[in-house]
Amino acid sequence: MFENKKKIKKELFKLINTVVLAPEFSGEDFRKHHLSIKIPQTIREHLSYEETNKYLYLNETIYRGYDKTFNVLRLEKCLEYLNNKELDDLLKELVCEIHFKKLNFRIKENINNKFIEFVKNISKPIKEYEIVFGVDNLEADWNDYDFWECKITTLDQNLYDNICKSYNSYNSIKSYFNTHLNKPIIKITEFGNNLDLVFNRAKYKARLKLNALRSFINFQYSSINEKQTMFDVSNFGLLIEKETGKILSVKLFKNDRVWKFDWKGNSPEHIEDYNLLLKKTEHFSNELQNRINRTISWLGKAVQEENYDDKIVYLCTALETLLVNEKIGQKGERVAYRLMLFGLKEKKYLYPCDILIIYEVRSIIIHGSEIGIATSSHYSTLMFAIKLLLKQFIEYVDEKKTKTLKETISSIETDENLDLIKQFLYNVDNKLSDKIIKTIDKK
Repeated sequence: MFENKKKIKKELFKLINTVVLAPEFSGEDFRKHHLSIKIPQTIREHLSYEETNKYLYLNETIYRGYDKTFNVLRLEKCLEYLNNKELDDLLKELVCEIHFKKLNFRIKENINNKFIEFVKNISKPIKEYEIVFGVDNLEADWNDYDFWECKITTLDQNLYDNICKSYNSYNSIKSYFNTHLNKPIIKITEFGNNLDLVFNRAKYKARLKLNALRSFINFQYSSINEKQTMFDVSNFGLLIEKETGKILSVKLFKNDRVWKFDWKGNSPEHIEDYNLLLKKTEHFSNELQNRINRTISWLGKAVQEENYDDKIVYLCTALETLLVNEKIGQKGERVAYRLMLFGLKEKKYLYPCDILIIYEVRSIIIHGSEIGIATSSHYSTLMFAIKLLLKQFIEYVDEKKTKTLKETISSIETDENLDLIKQFLYNVDNKLSDKIIKTIDKK
């Protein structure tokens, strides 16, 4: 069942009511100013001939509610078995059903029944798993030592026999684990219904626990050289169903952090546009050059990281490096509307509220209340934002000849530009847009 059922119910009810009360739109004027979703075939086959348009056009308020509901659902562990497209399709199907049966959903009881039905149909039970990782560069003979919600022990004969039993016909696997007998392992308990995500969260937690152990050793033993504490998760993992003890998968990820990029047959001309863009920065002031360099550095760190939490934190820092010169709060709000400012000329930008939603996820991560909540969707959105911003920022500075970030921001924050953004946000009309407008007004 949903961990945050109250919040999901609130957002779904708001979305359903918005769809029910939305006025009918038609014609080219609607198509120009609003967004659309393709009507699922499961809905279209029940429509009359007059209603068989392939697309349902949504006004901005419905779309914002849809997007917020999707993001709230995406954080639910019982739905992690669904990829983004699958979840998106299910929510689209719900919106379309509500739209074509508006009269039926003017009755509160029917909305509540639809919510119960929707939750029941898309939820999947969460199971408990034990994930085992080898530990490199650590010598220890501990026997099931409990350390901060994990166990550090050794790969004993019982576990090895279980591996051999599960993979009896795979001699290479048996041989591989034979070389790890009596060597350190770390056991992590994790819950979920998507085995890949369960494994990745467990791997993140294993590294976190080993970081804690490393820190303790360095605190406790001043004579220890830090290089002696560079132990880490090794190149294998076992995913075990806790209830049955069955090994569900063996993962060997010796080279999963580095994949070779084959550039043979491709000339450097493929990156010449990017090269020319960066060359424009050669005559920039030292401050702006340093900011662009740091942004690219944070971008590189984000790409190298394995888990999305860290990726999101690094990418938000990259955005702040080019967009925030104030030391006061509301960084997320400033990043959100300034990204749009730099995109106004080409009309290429992301909606400010979409960026602020991700910043709220980042704040949860930074302040330590939750881990493992950032998603690939958050990551791809911020990567796209930085891709646009780097080009737009460099070209703007090259054109305006500004020398500092403060001067650059002041130059682009004209009353005319800010009024355009505020008008856009007034049309969105939600709590996120209100927060951004208040930040603009404080300028």
